[in-house]
Amino acid sequence: LQHLELTNTDTGHPRLVNALAKLLRSIDPMKEIIVSVGGYGALSAVFFALLNPGEEVVIIEPAFDCYVPQIVAAGGVPVCDVTADIDSSEFAVDFELLEKSINKKTKILLLNTPSNPVGKVFSVEELKKIADICIRHNLICVSDEVYEWLVFPPNKHYKIASFPGMWNRTVTIGSAGKTFQVTGWKLGWTVGPERYIAAMQIIQQNTVYTCATPLQEALAMTIEEELPLLGTEKSFFHQITQDVMRKGQKIAQALKKVGMPPIRPQAGYFLLASIANMGKSHAGCSAL
Repeated sequence: LQHLELTNTDTGHPRLVNALAKLLRSIDPMKEIIVSVGGYGALSAVFFALLNPGEEVVIIEPAFDCYVPQIVAAGGVPVCDVTADIDSSEFAVDFELLEKSINKKTKILLLNTPSNPVGKVFSVEELKKIADICIRHNLICVSDEVYEWLVFPPNKHYKIASFPGMWNRTVTIGSAGKTFQVTGWKLGWTVGPERYIAAMQIIQQNTVYTCATPLQEALAMTIEEELPLLGTEKSFFHQITQDVMRKGQKIAQALKKVGMPPIRPQAGYFLLASIANMGKSHAGCSAL
């Protein structure tokens, strides 16, 4: 890296934000994307930048365990009574309950697709309903999409920011750790309207300030190498998806054999299983 240009800007290393802009959509890399200290850092900056004290964030459960403490730390109020049926991989949101959870204090609807830990990939119809709710109630949609490149066929990932009327009210979170299996690098990013990114930049400037530039350069080079391979069998995204899917199938078969029916994920590298057959006795707990 000694011969490379290792400059940085308020929103990230120029080479990296330009590479991300090409990977994600046609955006202004200097105004509509910001690099953070991992997906965690991106989420934290979003909540601190967009929430005023007492404003509410609606969360669809089951959900990533960091959402609630980060929202509380930013002065927000998490609303977690929007549940979903996970008796099978057909994870379904209760949209009636979702509507009832929204009031005049609601500021953000937090979407996670593909979801952690269930591995649900939201369909076009589901995203249309969520988009409609956001528009009608004038909500910001924070869309955590860190597993978008690890979706198992025939499922397909759709970005809610691409739906009519949603770009100007959506911030989308991504993660190098989840995308390229380099969680120790702690590089994430947020894509969204300039006004939201500018607010996040103020938060980061006064907290973490910036991210490690050599790692940003390395990530930019990786993305640049991957871009011409997208959609082919040589693509890293294709290969890692096939690899994780095969491993998941083996684990699912093993769980079945011991009486723990798996909830097959549509994406991601988590796999849940039912322990109902184990009972609630001490013997059942010991068997685990």
